[in-house]
Amino acid sequence: MPSRQPKIGQKIKELREYLQKDQKEFSKILNLKQPTISQWENGARFPRSAGIKNLVRLAQHCTPPFPLSYEDFYRNGD
Repeated sequence: MPSRQPKIGQKIKELREYLQKDQKEFSKILNLKQPTISQWENGARFPRSAGIKNLVRLAQHCTPPFPLSYEDFYRNGD
């Protein structure tokens, strides 16, 4: 089964860029450290449940909403 991590990392980066934030600014919004954002984006780490919840919530509150959902994180076999 292929890993979802690179695709998720790309989606997280796209969300950050959609918000026109650098990694440091984005990490402050999510109450995280900048290296965590970098690790998510490059596929070294996968967000935990609280991080997923915050990312999806942030995406849904964009105008227009950014296409990121819980399914992106929990899809099987994609």
